[in-house]
Amino acid sequence: MEFFYVISLRQLRHFICIAEHQNISSAARELFLSQPALSTSIVQLEEELGLQLLIRHHA
Repeated sequence: MEFFYVISLRQLRHFICIAEHQNISSAARELFLSQPALSTSIVQLEEELGLQLLIRHHA
């Protein structure tokens, strides 16, 4: 069975930046995005892949 995922380079770039910073807020600043916009991008990526990509710690 073959699986095809539709992920954008933008979403991949967002994920890599978060991984590098280990912090969504810091990554958002580097990408010139709001934190909610970056979070939404990652949630959409997770939904597309059917995987949880980040461990979230809510303050």
